Amino acid sequence: MIQTPAEKLEGTTLPCGWRVIKYIPKQKGQSGGNFSVGYEVEKEGTTAFLKALDLKKLMSARGFSDHLKAINIMTNSFEYERDILKDCRDAGLSRVIRSLSDGTIEGNDVSVPYIIFEMAAGDIRKQSISQAGFDLAWALKSMHQICVGIKQLHSNGITHQDLKPSNILLVKSKGNKIGDFGTCVTRDCNLEHVTYNIAGDRTYAPPEGLYGYTEPDWATRRYGNDAYQAGSLLVFMIVGLPMTTLLVNNLSNDYRPDKWGRNYEDILPYLAEAFVRVIDIIETLIPEEFRKDLIPIIKELCEPSIHKRGDPIQYRRNLNPFSMERYISRLNTLLKNVEYKLM
Repeated sequence: MIQTPAEKLEGTTLPCGWRVIKYIPKQKGQSGGNFSVGYEVEKEGTTAFLKALDLKKLMSARGFSDHLKAINIMTNSFEYERDILKDCRDAGLSRVIRSLSDGTIEGNDVSVPYIIFEMAAGDIRKQSISQAGFDLAWALKSMHQICVGIKQLHSNGITHQDLKPSNILLVKSKGNKIGDFGTCVTRDCNLEHVTYNIAGDRTYAPPEGLYGYTEPDWATRRYGNDAYQAGSLLVFMIVGLPMTTLLVNNLSNDYRPDKWGRNYEDILPYLAEAFVRVIDIIETLIPEEFRKDLIPIIKELCEPSIHKRGDPIQYRRNLNPFSMERYISRLNTLLKNVEYKLM
């Protein structure tokens, strides 16, 4: 099989001085990254991860009626991610994966844009698979770090829009960090994915996106999406499946997104019934003494109605209900209680 320029980087030294050591294959079950190639790179004793955009593969991909338009979309998205990561690095966001360098390798056929990140040992999906059983302390600690990362992003006007297990990366000695900003959204972003009901992976999308509803208020739509996906990550760590999958599986066939022919408001009563059944399942998997503190967090973040989602106290105070501030505090208190019980 003929290799593309992005697939032939092993052994080369990049203009920024990093040497490409070896190709890192896409892991089984990992979504995204169809038009990028990963490598381990090294410079002055430091190992890092290189993400190279494979424009050649994109050019030959089926399903694109306009190759130049597709390449333009992907290149703009890649450059947007690069710039967002630079902003996060400059702002010192400790729970966002750190970019170390970037550039473009110019070739005779096609150029290869790339970004170099600090190396991650794995992701939440991989960590969950490796767990012998549900580890509540691990889940709470991971969730606390994720919420800190979301707070850092939101405080800097960035919404992620694709928070899922494979995008929560474990960096050795530094804990979990949020990665993959190809579909993130800021208020001034004008890329094509801003117009999509679902900017990221459908498997982890909130109900409003699945049922074609576009919330007109920017903050409610974007922060509400991140809040739902945060809660869904916690559900994934407990159950092994995201909230969206559990919700859809508990709906009658006619009420599922691919069958529903009416609007979002009309599906909400059926989603509410399914949500109750899902919460009942989750409750059985959580030690009884911690349910009263943990279940409300899941219910608030994963509420199917975007207009009821979030912290009820923040609603009463007329403040941002999707703020991670109180969730960080609540998770920290719960984590301390769990760790105390384990001592």
